[in-house]
Amino acid sequence: MNFTEAIDKEKAIVWAGEIEKMQAGEFADLEQAWYKLPEDAADVAHRAGEKVLPSEYGALRKLLIGKGAPLLRKRQDYQCDVECGLALYAFLAGKKFTEVLAERDDFWRYVTLAVIPDLTYVRYPKEEKARIREKRFFGHTRRIWIKTLWWYVHLSWQGSEEATRQVLSAFGSDAISQLIERTGAAGYRVDVAREIMKCYYQERLIGRASAKLFNKAMARHLIYFDTMEPLFTSGGISGYVERLFEAAYRKVAI
Repeated sequence: MNFTEAIDKEKAIVWAGEIEKMQAGEFADLEQAWYKLPEDAADVAHRAGEKVLPSEYGALRKLLIGKGAPLLRKRQDYQCDVECGLALYAFLAGKKFTEVLAERDDFWRYVTLAVIPDLTYVRYPKEEKARIREKRFFGHTRRIWIKTLWWYVHLSWQGSEEATRQVLSAFGSDAISQLIERTGAAGYRVDVAREIMKCYYQERLIGRASAKLFNKAMARHLIYFDTMEPLFTSGGISGYVERLFEAAYRKVAI
């Protein structure tokens, strides 16, 4: 894969606008087709204005549909996020994907609109005011669904897919936004994020974990991270993270 495929925001807005302008019956037909979640990429490529998907993107589609469709049909949304995220991460790792490429929203818009629009829609179906949740498809850099899955796994990585899956089992869908959107002025610190995820999992094992605890720990990290270097604190990164959770736990327990 050369990762040159791209859809800019303006083109994505036009794409969504055409769907919003569809007659009710026409949209119902599209929605019904999307909910079928076929692994064959040909029909999806046609609907997205692509004559043929490059073969590797067809393979990526088949992989993600295979992982996500059974879970979405059971409304196991977070499990879908985890399994699709792990599959996506492994697939792209084999293509020498990098953090620099992962910041390119135009690439993720291509994956969303040309490769898995139906999977994205079934995960985030229409709202009362609009048929397409633009922020999840293309509109918000920290909310594009498929992009958030790659970063969620990357920031949680524990050295292997199984170890990462185990850590992620301690969380729910809200954790994705908590982790992805709390970047700090300096951006992501991958080593610290991974330690935070591992530490929360350990808190879960001893019965102290809660969504509130994780949120408070992440909020404290956002405050501290802009004024101190975790490596230079007592105990290094692990000591820094332990103190985050101890302080957060005291706040939760009050």
